Amino acid sequence: MLHNHECGAQVKQLGYYNPQGATDDLKKKDCKGGSSSDCPSTPEECASMVEEDDDCPSGLFMWSDSYPVWGCRCCTNAKETIQHNLWTLYATTASAVQNDVECGKQVKNYGATTTADECALKVEEDDDCSSGVFMWSSSYPVWGCRCCTNAENPIQHDLWNLYVESPIGYTIEIRRPQTYTGGNKHHLHIREIEAFDVDNQKCQLWFRGRAADASPLMNPGKKWNNVDLTPKLCIDGDKATMNHNDYGGSVQYNSEELFMHFEILCEKSINIIKIYNRNQGKNPDDKLKMAERLSSSVLTLKGASDGAEIAKHTISKQETDEACCEVGESIDWCLGHAHDCSD
Repeated sequence: MLHNHECGAQVKQLGYYNPQGATDDLKKKDCKGGSSSDCPSTPEECASMVEEDDDCPSGLFMWSDSYPVWGCRCCTNAKETIQHNLWTLYATTASAVQNDVECGKQVKNYGATTTADECALKVEEDDDCSSGVFMWSSSYPVWGCRCCTNAENPIQHDLWNLYVESPIGYTIEIRRPQTYTGGNKHHLHIREIEAFDVDNQKCQLWFRGRAADASPLMNPGKKWNNVDLTPKLCIDGDKATMNHNDYGGSVQYNSEELFMHFEILCEKSINIIKIYNRNQGKNPDDKLKMAERLSSSVLTLKGASDGAEIAKHTISKQETDEACCEVGESIDWCLGHAHDCSD
């Protein structure tokens, strides 16, 4: 849920009921049936209409509690939302971010729901569930719809899944092509990835761990001191850790394009992505060479709901040099949704 915003591009008006209309035709529009009860009067009823309409694949819609007569309006996507004090953006669908786990800490139980999407709507409506993260069991819906504090430190459980609802969702791909590989440069190892919205609020990142979310050498990655250096280490909040592609032994060097996909969820439009590159070394020259491995890698940002490409950027050697070699230095990709990305 995103208060005080309307979508940047609307698909259609799904229906409204205006009792002040001069004629029956002007009192309602595109509502199934012939009475006011067939027109949406709540965001839940609007959500049901959106779910049933094939013209609204994004699952995103806008609704005004102040003026329900404005109707139920489906949105193309969640890009370039427009400030408006009387509209609210909603999402009808929930995305599973981690299977076979429950949240580490629960906020509240909303009771039984028949679907994860129904649970997502309850979460959207409750300001106490500010994380947007919840747990729901398809095997035992009677266990209820439960809001989580966040997605951190999940607990293994074969019958629960963690979900998230958010109207502003993205995916970020980091891809290391099979070029610029001389001097043992074809590796992908990152200490941390962070994203911030236009209000400089930190966005949430997830790595789902599906086969399509990383190339084979990236997940589970290199085993080091009996620990898999998986992509999850890029988003663990610890700049002292890092992921690493598998290498050495029977692994053929430069045998694949290395890539990772992460989900990004923000309260408002994304503004900046920070990449904290690996820059270890015995001396400054060694650190620069290590950092240079990320140069020529391509960042691609897409909308989570429709998969449409929003922006793309190729990291240059100048950027890796400038972001080397202190712990707090990062490669900053400004998406330009705010006037200033320097903070």
